Amino acid sequence: MGHSRTQVHQPVPEFLSRTGAEVWRHAVRRGQICREHRRRRTKGHRRARRSGHHHGVDGPRADASGSGARVGAGRFACGQPPVRRPDDSLCFHPAAQSSFNFMKLCLFGLTDIPVGKHNLKDPRLDEADRLVEAKKKTYAQIDVVGQDETLTSDAILVPRDGLLELIFLDLEFIETRLGRGPTDAEKAVLEKLKAQLELEKTVFQMQLGPEELQAVAAHQFHTNKPVVVAEKEELQDPDALMVRAFGESGYISFFTVGGKENRAWPVRQGTTAWEAAGTIHTDIQKGFIRAEIISYADFIAAGGETQAKRAGKQRLELKTYVMQDCDLTNFRFNK
Repeated sequence: MGHSRTQVHQPVPEFLSRTGAEVWRHAVRRGQICREHRRRRTKGHRRARRSGHHHGVDGPRADASGSGARVGAGRFACGQPPVRRPDDSLCFHPAAQSSFNFMKLCLFGLTDIPVGKHNLKDPRLDEADRLVEAKKKTYAQIDVVGQDETLTSDAILVPRDGLLELIFLDLEFIETRLGRGPTDAEKAVLEKLKAQLELEKTVFQMQLGPEELQAVAAHQFHTNKPVVVAEKEELQDPDALMVRAFGESGYISFFTVGGKENRAWPVRQGTTAWEAAGTIHTDIQKGFIRAEIISYADFIAAGGETQAKRAGKQRLELKTYVMQDCDLTNFRFNK
């Protein structure tokens, strides 16, 4: 049985035409439906909070120091791992949305590597896991896709003998555009791209001015993104090849270690500490106070987390700090 809705009659303005009046009535009905939906959702939300089952997770534990900050499950662990929604590319935490997107790596001319999620078996995380005991080790992941997704991927992995084929696709596109009578400005940019592509240079590698970049962005070039060329001998070790492609495509990982899990979190180069906090959980990002950072080099040289702290190698960074590759990180944040 459907739920009845209380109808609130609002007079139709006299200046509206017959069609306008129908639109007005429809808008009023939609508004009533939306208000009713919000009212019921709010009641359910409050009921869930009272019962202690809001979002199906326990509340975060408070810092023992009484500072109001919340801490993760371990000394450097900062929250539960996010999970992937099957219907889009965003990564979601069971309780709140994370701001993390999987890097999408396209395999062009490579059939031996299966598509799907791949763990980046980084030996640096292996070494951190050896020095700091945890129940679980979780590598960073990337999304590996087939060559039909070259235009929508973040980077392309191609064998040496397949690079020319990829470049030819862009040359073919440019020839088609030039044959359709482009403007003088567009023609100049396309001819410049063509000359560079004929020298086996990708669009991403070219030195272009602001206006030229704007013209390039108006089209979908296959090589207007990082293209990682794999040598024949590298194909024998796909795990190491994936790690190299990840780094050369403008990505890094930061580590959270200790307690339940030692984990690598993938982010783009140039990501700030505040943005990195959001890859773990949006609550950490919203309540960000400071990031406790130990560089990987200091961590290894000291022989572990405790030793690095004793040596004074841990530092506090603000939200504008730019994350470095393999930073060992703990986030302080408010409730």
